[in-house]
Amino acid sequence: MSDTCVAVTPPPNAGADGVSGGFGTQHEALRVTMALLRQCPDRIEVRATVSAVDPNNQPVDLVGEDATRVVTARDSNGMSTVIEVLPKLAGPYHFTARFEPNLGVVQADVLVAEDDRDAGPELTLADAGALAGCRHVDLTEQGRVLCLTGAVRVLERDGTLLQTVSASAQAARVGETLWVVASDGLLTRWHETDAGYAREDAGLSLALPNPLIAADEEGLVVAAESEVLHTSRADAGLERVGHPDNAFDHLTTVWRSGRQFAMVSEVIGAGGAAPHELTLITGALDGPPAAFAQFGSTLDGSGNAPAVGTLGSEPPGVWLVTQDLGTFPVRTLLTLNGRKGQRTMLLPFAWRGGFPGARVQWDTGASLVNDADERLYLLDRDGQFVLQRFPSLPLRSVTSRWLALDAPDGQLRIYRR
Repeated sequence: MSDTCVAVTPPPNAGADGVSGGFGTQHEALRVTMALLRQCPDRIEVRATVSAVDPNNQPVDLVGEDATRVVTARDSNGMSTVIEVLPKLAGPYHFTARFEPNLGVVQADVLVAEDDRDAGPELTLADAGALAGCRHVDLTEQGRVLCLTGAVRVLERDGTLLQTVSASAQAARVGETLWVVASDGLLTRWHETDAGYAREDAGLSLALPNPLIAADEEGLVVAAESEVLHTSRADAGLERVGHPDNAFDHLTTVWRSGRQFAMVSEVIGAGGAAPHELTLITGALDGPPAAFAQFGSTLDGSGNAPAVGTLGSEPPGVWLVTQDLGTFPVRTLLTLNGRKGQRTMLLPFAWRGGFPGARVQWDTGASLVNDADERLYLLDRDGQFVLQRFPSLPLRSVTSRWLALDAPDGQLRIYRR
C-alpha cells in the first residue's frame, strides 16, 4: 500500500489551492476555508498550522480551534481546514495554512467590509414625493438635495421643492459649480447661492446626440455617439474644444481627471443577453487615445444577465466588471481604471456587479451583489479598495459621497460614505 500523498483535480469553482467563500464584514465572525488539492492515505495523520493577520499586519486571535490542529476534512477532492476570526477592523486580511507532513502552504486574502449599518443617515426625507422618479441623488455643498438626472431639481432638507434647474437634462456637480446639459443640447453652468442655483451665462448649444458628461475642477468633458470629445473650461466663458481623434460608438460612460479621460463602449450580444464586447478607451484630452482594452464575456448563472459591464464612473475612475476567459472556470474581475492607473481584484464566485443601467452617468458609485441579494458598496480610499455594508434597504442611487436608500415607510434615507 502506498504511503504517498498525491495531487488531485480541483472540483468545479474550486480554482487553485486557496480560500472559498466571499467577503467578510467588520465585527462579524469570518470563516475562511483553506483547501489543499492533495490526497493522503488515511493512515497518514495530516496537521495544519494556521494564522491570520489584520490590515495593520498584526496577528488576529483565532476563534474555536487551536492554531495547530489535526486535519479531518479529507476526501477525494483534497483536504481543508477552516480559520475563524472576529475581524475588528475593515480592510484586507491575510490567512495562511501550512499542511504537514510537508504537503504545502495555502495563502488567501479576504477583504472585510466596513459595518455602517448603525451609522445613521445624514438626512432623512419623510416625504420624498418631490424626488419621484429620480434615480441619481446628491447633496450640495449647502446640504440641499439635488437630482442630477432627468428633471434636474433642488430640494430643501425638509423635502420642499426649491428649484427646477431643467425639466429634462443630466448634470454634473463639482463643489458649488453645476454643469447641466439639457435634452435639447444646451449646455449651461450654474453656481450655488443661498437662494439656490444661479445661472452664470446664456449657455452653449452642443447639438450632440445622446451625450454623456463628466466634470472636475478644470471643466467639463462631453462624449456622444459617433462624435468627438468636447470640453468646456471651468475658468473661462463657455467654449467648445473638439478632440477629433476620439470618436466611438456604443458609449456607456465617460470619465475625466485633469487632462486624462476614459470612455467605455459596449457592443451588446445576440438577443441583448450580455455585452458581447466591452472596450475601455483611455488617453489624454490633448492627444489621441493612448490605450484600448477589450473584454469578452459569458452569461451569468441565470443565463440572461450581463456578466461584464460598467459599474460606476466617479472621480477616482471608472469601475468595470470583466472576465478572464482564459481560465476555467472563468474568473470575474473588478477593475478601477483612473487617476492611479488600473487596479484589479478577483471577485468571489457568489458575487457579481450591481449594474446601474445601460448608461452610467457621471458620479455614479459602484456596488456588488451576491446570490442572497446582499449588497456591498465600493470605494477607493488612498489607493485601496474599500467595501461598505449599509442597511439592507432598496437602493435609490449611490454617488462618490452619498448613498440614497428607500425605506419601507416611504422615507428616503441619505447616508454619508
